[in-house]
Amino acid sequence: MKVSVYISAEQIQAIEYDGKVIKRFLFYPLPEGAMYNGTIIDHALVLESLIEMDQMNPGLFKGEVSLIVDGSSLLSRKIASPKLSKKRYLNLVRDEFADSFETPDEIVCGYRLLPEAENSILGFAANKAQVESYVSVFNEAGIRLHAIHIGTEAVLDFVNSIPELSTGIKAFNIIDGMTMLTMIFVDGSSVFMSRSRLFGDNREQKLDNILSNLNGLMQFTQSQKLGQITDSYYLGLTGIDIGYLEEHNVYEEIHITSCFIYDGRGDTPPPEMHFCCFNMLLDNKAFDLITALKELDKYIKSKKPKKTWLIVLILLFLVLAAPSVLLFLQVMAVEKDVAELDAFVNAPEVEQRLTEINVMKDETAKLAMIAMKADEMTEWKKAIPLITGNMLDAVIFHHNVDIFVTDFNFDEKDEVIRITATCTSSTAPNDYINAIVTNAFVRDINYLGFSGNDGEVFTFSVDIFLNTGGQR
Repeated sequence: MKVSVYISAEQIQAIEYDGKVIKRFLFYPLPEGAMYNGTIIDHALVLESLIEMDQMNPGLFKGEVSLIVDGSSLLSRKIASPKLSKKRYLNLVRDEFADSFETPDEIVCGYRLLPEAENSILGFAANKAQVESYVSVFNEAGIRLHAIHIGTEAVLDFVNSIPELSTGIKAFNIIDGMTMLTMIFVDGSSVFMSRSRLFGDNREQKLDNILSNLNGLMQFTQSQKLGQITDSYYLGLTGIDIGYLEEHNVYEEIHITSCFIYDGRGDTPPPEMHFCCFNMLLDNKAFDLITALKELDKYIKSKKPKKTWLIVLILLFLVLAAPSVLLFLQVMAVEKDVAELDAFVNAPEVEQRLTEINVMKDETAKLAMIAMKADEMTEWKKAIPLITGNMLDAVIFHHNVDIFVTDFNFDEKDEVIRITATCTSSTAPNDYINAIVTNAFVRDINYLGFSGNDGEVFTFSVDIFLNTGGQR
């Protein structure tokens, strides 16, 4: 028996299945603040909920358990690539996401092979500490995780596994609390991905916000001349919520529905649990985060010098140093005439060598000062490239969507970055702001507006006020 687990901001979901037959499905509410955007915020609350869910459902987690996670901190990107070995694929993905992490030793990276016609892979990366937090909380609850899959990987595999979904233009929307991941597929190939925040004080306002996002997706497909979206699928919503979207949808040509296609064998889970079902198709097919974590450990160990080489270096040093040691002992044993020593010390060659040594000492002092100043650079200054360039790459998933930064100005005194950029979509500025607004180093954002008409290049500007403390 196998079990798929999904932890959202509101609940822990579990589906027990055998092959493709669902045996039972369960969910357990999470206290507010335990999870946010795919990250464990309160370890103790998540652990307590897992233990209570296990105690109330004996034997639920005794099978092969796979976790599916989603959040903005779990990076993924389509990467063009020929066929490579596993090691070269991992190096390619590690290089692709290197700028998003402080050191390579933090990058837990993996990949998902896409259909051969695309000549590309889905590369994904996560922080090592975040992946270890998933494994740790399940281990402490007495549950062994077999695999951890990310949301974008699950959606890609689901689309490629269902023939009905591999034709036409379709949008997939994963709602988790007040965040939404949107992906657009054209004939089964992913062409766009964005993550946005949902706003609203009540359920209806939140659902209206979801519908307004559909208008932006239509503008995108039209501006890129991709065609008309025929279906928009939603995960993480109840059947009542999906009914509301269908009732208030103003685009008659777009079919709104939940996206789990199930043949009816066994129990049928409610729509809000359909995302959890995607693990049924992912088993043994993907390079998951637990496998990636083991590969990272191998990568770190491969960089450490071998003990045998260390022994060889020590022996080599002793062999080379032996004549010098003997010479030193001989010099100490020989009494030299004071006059000969004076002549040696005052020789021009010796004076020249002392001068060279003093120059080297000065240069060393300069390098030390430079290193000291580099260490004094605060974390929020180091984050500037992440806030500007790399977050931009994380927003735009398809190479046909272009955002070009035409002007960049950083005012260190006022701690503000002004960016002016051009783009080919009227929704791109909003996507960019949504991507950076949750960054810990961003204190506030002043959107200065944009200009341009449909069919033209848009120009927009934004001021990004930094948080020097690195904490909200």
